[in-house]
Amino acid sequence: MELTFGIIGAVTGIAGLLSSFFSLLHNRIEALKAYFEYERDAEFIKARREVYSLGDSGYEPESIASDKEKANSIALLMSFYHFSGIMVKKHQLPMWIFKDTAAGTTVVRMYEILEPYIKWRRDSQRKNPSLLYANNFE
Repeated sequence: MELTFGIIGAVTGIAGLLSSFFSLLHNRIEALKAYFEYERDAEFIKARREVYSLGDSGYEPESIASDKEKANSIALLMSFYHFSGIMVKKHQLPMWIFKDTAAGTTVVRMYEILEPYIKWRRDSQRKNPSLLYANNFE
């Protein structure tokens, strides 16, 4: 009788481990799918286009604050890439999508263009230095 309960317990434990593993795998796949779907969103594409135009023309970070449309576009991108960085750190989004795909090149280019703006925002945030603007975007 004890042997039967032991076997049932072992099988239940193994089934629980397998269930957890496949659940984590499923969550990562869903995160990947959501990442790529969001990158194809019309609003996101428009925001990227605006940021690319900033990189082509050069800009003063302070001037962004007065242009509500550009500020909203930058906020959208910052929020998305910041969240993606958190997902990578929590191992919910694999790092290879930034290293081995065109998405990685896009992220690097976005950061290069937005770096002056990020630094400007951080400098204006000196009241609370523990909250670094877009720190997971780096």
